[in-house]
Amino acid sequence: MASFEAGLAAVRLAVEKRAHSLVWFSPYARADAALRARVRALAWALEAGGAEGFARVARPLFFGGLMLDRGEDLLAAWEAGLEPEGLAAWLAALEALGDERKQLRTLKDLPVMTVVGAEDVFAPMRYAHEITEWIPELHGILVTLDGAGHFSFWENPREAVSIAHGFITRHREFLDGPAEWQDEPEAEEAPPPLRFDPEAPK
Repeated sequence: MASFEAGLAAVRLAVEKRAHSLVWFSPYARADAALRARVRALAWALEAGGAEGFARVARPLFFGGLMLDRGEDLLAAWEAGLEPEGLAAWLAALEALGDERKQLRTLKDLPVMTVVGAEDVFAPMRYAHEITEWIPELHGILVTLDGAGHFSFWENPREAVSIAHGFITRHREFLDGPAEWQDEPEAEEAPPPLRFDPEAPK
């Protein structure tokens, strides 16, 4: 499993190690003009306001509505862990990212599931569609997580873990036909889909 641009390293590793499957969260394999514009906005915010300025601009780019509405404690924890030096290095690396989609052609006979938050603004759905379309022999599948943004695996961990586990353990069913694991009924009294209590609006 991998996320963001780290999925490109996972692609190379999957080929080298002859992996059986790959799950890629919030994927992108190139920095086009739109992604670079978002990166530059974040870089400006970091330079002008430090980690606090970065967080202010990044919040609506990285997180979906559920987290923004009800996850203040988790957002505060995320912001507390931001370090200007690391953010600057990440933004510079992303700015320099070229078009790496050709790497995906090496994933022959390897099923790949891309998972994207339905409300991901930083790396919208079209990037995930690109990944899926470049996987050879129609071995790519795209799954969305409702209410989640770019950090979908953190915003909705129960569903993210469930679909990743189902794909990893039963990927051969995907190669043979419909992925039946997607239709499995949820266990009774399942925990809430988010780490924080989604209280009803007052």
